[in-house]
Amino acid sequence: MKLARLLSIRYVLFAVLAIALLLSAVEVGLQLSDSAMSTSGSQSSQQSLTSPSWTTHHSLQPSRQIETRNPDTTEPVLVQTNSFGLRGPELAVPKPANVYRVVLLGDETIFGPGVPEQSTIAALLPRYLRPQAGKKLEVINAGTPGFCPLLSYLQTKHTLLAFEPDLIVVHFDMSDVADDYHYRRHTRLTQTSDPTLCSHPDLLGGNSTAKHPWERLQLVQWTRKKMMGRWTSQRPESGKDIDAPEGRYAWLEDNPPDWSVYVAQAFSPLEHFKTLVDGTRTDLVVCTSPSPWQVSTTASDAPGIREQYGIPAGTRFSSRRPFEVLGEFTTKHRILFCDLSAAFQRDQNPDRLFFRNAPHLTSAGHELCARELARFLGPLVSSPPQGPMRRGA
Repeated sequence: MKLARLLSIRYVLFAVLAIALLLSAVEVGLQLSDSAMSTSGSQSSQQSLTSPSWTTHHSLQPSRQIETRNPDTTEPVLVQTNSFGLRGPELAVPKPANVYRVVLLGDETIFGPGVPEQSTIAALLPRYLRPQAGKKLEVINAGTPGFCPLLSYLQTKHTLLAFEPDLIVVHFDMSDVADDYHYRRHTRLTQTSDPTLCSHPDLLGGNSTAKHPWERLQLVQWTRKKMMGRWTSQRPESGKDIDAPEGRYAWLEDNPPDWSVYVAQAFSPLEHFKTLVDGTRTDLVVCTSPSPWQVSTTASDAPGIREQYGIPAGTRFSSRRPFEVLGEFTTKHRILFCDLSAAFQRDQNPDRLFFRNAPHLTSAGHELCARELARFLGPLVSSPPQGPMRRGA
């Protein structure tokens, strides 16, 4: 009897050990797979350029030089940041007296992943702009991957005002509504709803999103992801959930879900930008441009690209409402607004403006944005400010 019991215990121990070894092997395999994925592609390169931030969730690392890849040709693209953690050359602080300084804010549209520095909007804009007589034009690329107006506002308030900009241009991307929803949960606000900082959860210790060591295991994360994916796929209209990757562009649809609260929150930092520059000699402009699926049925249509964002193949959203509501907001708050969407839609070959393997602008897309934005900014840059108050107030 005792021998049989010992044998049973031994078999149980062997079974537990075998399961443990199997789970360990799966965990190692998932980690190797994750490591391989994280060392390939432009997205991983962008992530290696950023670090968690106490004030803006994440920021570009200063004085870095890495090699990314063009998403379509895989040709190497050199990305360099200056000592201030901005893509581009070094900047003088304080600003020289003979310099007219423009700061461009936004996400990948401004930052320009996959294109050389000389092909970004910030680098091309001076070709089309004539500054005030006797002034040298400087255009600062303050774009950061994954940013939205909320983080750009915090970036401006905490660091960029030191550059004494004459003009601030905030680009609103069509993905910014979902981004704002994600970052707002980490943002501290004053009693008047003015954002003060957005700390990355990894910096908060016990408040980190992974509160227990086992939650950091790839096997646990993979299982949770699969379970959540199965649960959301069984929910009606799960693709329109702002928390799901497949729902981040749902508000662009011709029959969109009611995201009015999320849209209003995403727009609200633009009002704080206006308050920030009111009473100064700094001009403020908000601009926007369309996503690939608002321009063409075939833009950015490499296998898996549209699917990961819940965009059906062959779809082009024809609704003008997203641009209209942004225009209505800026008009209400007396902010200058530049809508670049019409120029994209007029282009005879709009597919060339976006990478096929990523929903980001190609060099041709940056060229178009720089040219059309310069037409709007020309009168501001070529004439002196009108008194102590910013124009448009």
